[in-house]
Amino acid sequence: MRPLLSVLLAALALGAPLSAAGDEAVGPALSAGRSSPERGAAPGEKPSGSPDDAPARPSTLQKSLLIPGWGQAAEKRYLEAVLFFSAEVVCWAGFFDQNARGNRAYDLYRAADTTDDAVRYRRETERFDKRRNLFLLGAALVWTANLLDAWLIVSGRGEEKDGERRSLSLRLDCGEGHKIALALACRF
Repeated sequence: MRPLLSVLLAALALGAPLSAAGDEAVGPALSAGRSSPERGAAPGEKPSGSPDDAPARPSTLQKSLLIPGWGQAAEKRYLEAVLFFSAEVVCWAGFFDQNARGNRAYDLYRAADTTDDAVRYRRETERFDKRRNLFLLGAALVWTANLLDAWLIVSGRGEEKDGERRSLSLRLDCGEGHKIALALACRF
């Protein structure tokens, strides 16, 4: 898992698009037929370092990988961008809050004078640690949903199935009795 993460981070640092096919996934300096500091430029290609070389812009998936919601904002899907980003911020804020509370309860547990106090503070520590872990799980789920949504956006561009576009939509619905619901619809 670590080598894969290292490769992904290196690809992001180089600004290379993450694709499964072609030599674009290797990076601009390492792909076949491209110039590198050790080799000369390929025939018909300008040498590396010329003023016309501009760094590659990050793709929608790369943006969403770094900051949840950034890829959606780049695709002008602002409601989804705000929802993903704010959900991620809430999860991380809850994580740090519960972690700090757990640390304080643990310090009180270690400094407890009586057994009853130690038991009470230990239970508090465990309760805060469980909440912290749930917030971390929530952050991971939001990040995963964000990447899935970004992937669906990128893979669904221009592809149609039976005359309808594949889509993932998120909307607020007003149900019976003036209840508000968040509806997620996916069409493949």
